[in-house]
Amino acid sequence: MCRYANTCYLVEQRPELGEGIVLYNLQNSYNLQNTVGIGEGMTILRRQIGWISLMLTLMLVSGACASSSPEGSGEITLATEEFLDTEVVTSVHDAVLSDLGYTVEWTTLDIGLIYQAISDGDIDAYASGWLPTGHADYWDVHGPALEQLGPLHEEAHAGTCVPQSETDVNSFEDLQDEATAARFDNVIVGHFAGSATMLRTDDAIDIYGLDFDVLESSVAAMMAEVSPKLEAGEPVAWVCWEPMWWWARWDIKFLEDPQGAYPEADGVFQIVRDGFKDEEGMEAAYCYLDNVRFSADETSEMMRLVGEEGQTSADVARAFVDDHPDRVAEWIAGC
Repeated sequence: MCRYANTCYLVEQRPELGEGIVLYNLQNSYNLQNTVGIGEGMTILRRQIGWISLMLTLMLVSGACASSSPEGSGEITLATEEFLDTEVVTSVHDAVLSDLGYTVEWTTLDIGLIYQAISDGDIDAYASGWLPTGHADYWDVHGPALEQLGPLHEEAHAGTCVPQSETDVNSFEDLQDEATAARFDNVIVGHFAGSATMLRTDDAIDIYGLDFDVLESSVAAMMAEVSPKLEAGEPVAWVCWEPMWWWARWDIKFLEDPQGAYPEADGVFQIVRDGFKDEEGMEAAYCYLDNVRFSADETSEMMRLVGEEGQTSADVARAFVDDHPDRVAEWIAGC
């Protein structure tokens, strides 16, 4: 048994074929029926397996592979919420953990219930813990029963956005002007009530003494309201964050927040239940969740493919994993 990236192969010597090997993809039960000559260097074999394109790099060390793939067993339940950044990251986790041998289930909950369910042991992991500040209220309550791994990156930020074309509106303090507020209809368009970003937006209204309402809806409804105004170049203010695909589509900006209503940039941590590390069969999953890294820009691009191009998060995640075998190998190294 030898390892390449996140897939296991059986290497079988076949003397009748000469000096070569036959590869069997144990993950897909697919016989590649190819031989690779044994020499002092490496031969790279590229084959299309169904809809998955894999690059296999074979290195022979003393006539055999030097290490084994990590193998997991059992079922893992991942929590997600109705935010696209969490969805695409969870989809990447699903792809890698499935390749490691786990059965992966998803549960969609509001953020407060996610932290509660993990602390109760009903959910194993959550892909988008904004810490130390964004989810601080939830961590303060449930933290003793949780463990944070990672971070995935440290580039998460939330606030209120307006178009770059609003050159006279650069700060929350600029919204204190009555005429300016009226141009924005005295409204900041928001999403789910009770989410961390919405709570911080309520704080901003109070701190800056703004005569604004914050509209509650969903992310989809929020963007259905905001997008036409951005396309038409009209004034609009809405609750926003990064990573998110809208930064690549429109020229927008965060309002400056000199009073600190919103936290500074957070890390995006993987949150697991207490004891997950020591549970039999979960060692590889824990190791992967602690090691996985990709940037806010990479997250935003995956979100764009889903949000703008209509691809599924599962297809986008699978393509990302298959296109970055060296990265996946790093994430599971030593697991």
